[in-house]
Amino acid sequence: MTDGKKRSDSEKDKYFRVWNFYLHGLLMDFVGPNRRLWRGGRFMDTAIAIIIILLGALAWVGQLFSALVPLTAARLGLIESEEMVDPAFYADARGEAIWDSFVLWGLPLAGVLLLLEHPWWPHLGLAGGAIYLYFAGRGVISRMMLRRREIRIGLPSTALVFNVALLLWGISGGAMVALSLLARS
Repeated sequence: MTDGKKRSDSEKDKYFRVWNFYLHGLLMDFVGPNRRLWRGGRFMDTAIAIIIILLGALAWVGQLFSALVPLTAARLGLIESEEMVDPAFYADARGEAIWDSFVLWGLPLAGVLLLLEHPWWPHLGLAGGAIYLYFAGRGVISRMMLRRREIRIGLPSTALVFNVALLLWGISGGAMVALSLLARS
């Protein structure tokens, strides 16, 4: 309002058009073809790809070790030793490690393809990122529920480290899903 008077319809329309212009510009910066804010160009793509490769490879290699050489993985702190946890939890964790060894390769490979600017990276990034989101969410929620039921899942300090790692993997998976969807739009 100006000078206590109501704005006319033409003034309202003018303000609407100005705000619509700025809002549209801001949204296009996030999801439009240039994506200046969301994807900061080649440097940002490279940085994101390297982070995703490192985090994804850490999870995949860790699960490979857990599946193939569990005693060595326990000595390295990748998993709890069998004596520290409930037998059912240990069996579940071993089965999870074996399965994850087959499916967790997608996210690091999508990061490599993003780094190489290969046209398939969004497709693999969507699938790999979704797997990591599931992997992280299931891991955190399962461990919370098991701890609430007082099932031995290892030392609290180790559980905290695992939860932080799962959170990082979930964030990297979610970021790759978002990037993949934006690249496909």
